[in-house]
Amino acid sequence: MKNVLMKKERFIWVSIVIFIVIIQAFCSSRGSSINDANEALYFDLFKEATAYIRAHYVDDKKIGYQNLVYGAIKGMLESLGDDHTSFLAENDYKELNDVINNTFGGLGIYISVKDGYPLVIAPIEGTPAYQMGVHSGDRIVEIEGKSSKGMNIIEVVKKLKGKVGTKVSIKIAREDALELIPLTLTRAKIKVPTVKHKFIKKGLAYVRIVSFGKNTARDLKIALKTIKKKGLKKLIIDLRNNPGGLLSSVVKITDYFMSKGKIVYTRGRNSREDKDYYSRKSNTLINKKVPIVLLVNGGSASASEILAGALQDTHRALLVGTKTFGKGSVQTIIPLFRGDDSRPRIGMRLTIQKYLTPAGRSIHKKGIEPDELVPLPKRDFEELYMLKKLQDGKYIKTLLKKHPHYTKNHVTKLMKTLKDNEIKLNRRVIEKRLRDEKRRKGIRLIDLEYDIQLKKAVELIQSGNKQLHRRVIVFN
Repeated sequence: MKNVLMKKERFIWVSIVIFIVIIQAFCSSRGSSINDANEALYFDLFKEATAYIRAHYVDDKKIGYQNLVYGAIKGMLESLGDDHTSFLAENDYKELNDVINNTFGGLGIYISVKDGYPLVIAPIEGTPAYQMGVHSGDRIVEIEGKSSKGMNIIEVVKKLKGKVGTKVSIKIAREDALELIPLTLTRAKIKVPTVKHKFIKKGLAYVRIVSFGKNTARDLKIALKTIKKKGLKKLIIDLRNNPGGLLSSVVKITDYFMSKGKIVYTRGRNSREDKDYYSRKSNTLINKKVPIVLLVNGGSASASEILAGALQDTHRALLVGTKTFGKGSVQTIIPLFRGDDSRPRIGMRLTIQKYLTPAGRSIHKKGIEPDELVPLPKRDFEELYMLKKLQDGKYIKTLLKKHPHYTKNHVTKLMKTLKDNEIKLNRRVIEKRLRDEKRRKGIRLIDLEYDIQLKKAVELIQSGNKQLHRRVIVFN
């Protein structure tokens, strides 16, 4: 490809990692293409099929060249079987600035497309989606009463975004729900938090990285310096439900924990665009003698996986939780109008590279397996049915509305009400539901009572697990 202009900032955020590429001779360029002896034959087949359709198809309103050619380009891209590669029609192309700037309709969710449906990577803490109970892993199957199957990421954004204060209705499918869950969300101005920190006990600090934005490296640097002054001996970093962000941000942050060696590298068919990223000793903030446990789950994607992969490969940290999302590819936005104002402003979103960990592992569609698997408990059919009755009856919300500072006495009375209504759930489940609902309004940073993954991380780091003291490996 010729005359490629790239944005300085490489986004690896959620489902779109965007380079803006302008190609002046796209169709004729052969710099990185694969020669095919049958090229002329296949183009002849295409022309023959086009001519036959235009001459004989029953509905002459559908045989315009624009409709047929756009459909053909879309079909070519869909044949690649890549959810992150898609055709951008004129209206879709206009939405690019919203995607680049992370403007997702004021709902507070990071989304991708998987198996034909929009998939929630993670809700942002404190936003409408978070407060209404949207979960990582939820599939959005309906938007405003229409199926979302087959929508690309741009189409989803267009449906979800809108003016602050307006509402949008969606239906989500959840793995542990018996039916689709209808939700009405009110759009709001979204402010994405970056870093939170707290000491769990003397010497043991907890740091949550919420997203990898332009200020995250700066905010984390301040947080790490603060906890070092207060006597940091052991560190837990929480990347759960962190959907990623800027490549520059995660490279700087990884550098805080590694003194030398490769952090991440990209590889594609065009070697001129490949790049390796290395750590520098001068940027290190946390000495290798400080053991680190990293918490991850299915909502840890993209930039989160780069940090997790680098610290796992080098033995700098022990990963605890569940397998990460598996988003490790780089997409390019290619305009097809080639600078000609008379042409329709259409384009393609094309995967051109993959991110590899220092040891050469591909993250994409595989994710990263934790060193210590701590799955969340699965519910059986009976419990799911009882939870549905609990939700339908709005018992939790009613109690919190009447008694925002509820006591054990209130919980006991609620248990009796549930029993009278034949809702059989143990007290611990109800207490956790109350805690979760209350937490959506005011976020609690650490929960050592119900957060079994965090409890495991504390247990491992306090016990002096041998894996936390392995020799650090350097990849050049």
